[in-house]
Amino acid sequence: MTLFNCGGCGKLLAGTMQSLCSDCLKSRVALTRQIKSFLQEHPNASLMDLYMQTGIPMHKVKDLLKQG
Repeated sequence: MTLFNCGGCGKLLAGTMQSLCSDCLKSRVALTRQIKSFLQEHPNASLMDLYMQTGIPMHKVKDLLKQG
């Protein structure tokens, strides 16, 4: 059995080497949906607009963009 830390919260996990625990994965999916919804309604929005309107920290948006 392999032990590893969640890439989001650092929680110790055992089993297959996923990068995130289930809680962090759910949170990431929810953020992605919220960002997608906002950008569909505001296609010309900047990163600052996204932050100001949704409250999602800019570093989290950048991390999601890096991961694709």
